[in-house]
Amino acid sequence: MTDDQLDMIADAYFLFIIFIAVIACTKSIRLVRREKFSVSLATSLSGLIRFILSISIVYAIMYLDNSLKLWPKFGLDYSTHTALALAALISLISSIPSRSLGTLRCWVYIFQLIASFGTYAILMIYQEYHTPRDILSTALFVTPILFLVHFHRYKKPEIKNIIPRSF
Repeated sequence: MTDDQLDMIADAYFLFIIFIAVIACTKSIRLVRREKFSVSLATSLSGLIRFILSISIVYAIMYLDNSLKLWPKFGLDYSTHTALALAALISLISSIPSRSLGTLRCWVYIFQLIASFGTYAILMIYQEYHTPRDILSTALFVTPILFLVHFHRYKKPEIKNIIPRSF
């Protein structure tokens, strides 16, 4: 394969994984309307909102890196490709219904997602988009933030009745 064909494959992977993540986030919204699952519309929308927040965080970090030269100080380059692919993958993993987490099918799906990212990383290295250190440093910095965005569950605040019941 030529370098141009490999570039096309890398671009296609990135667009495909983002497209699939958006579909996965919006699929649960459609299911709530049609099949009346016990999941509320707000919960379903939260997946899409978290995905958009993840993408925003990736670009905010890129902006900070461009402004403050954080990665170049260590002789590295912030890999936006890596960060965006991880944002999509973590969104896809977080969209897995909790009732299917213990199944073999679920773990095969997660393995396929991780393997696809690994293949994409190898392709980025082969095409000389980024070095392994760029990819690893970006992944180590961005992944905990993205996991916090997707897997942190907010508790509903308890509203105490301030009016006495004797009224």
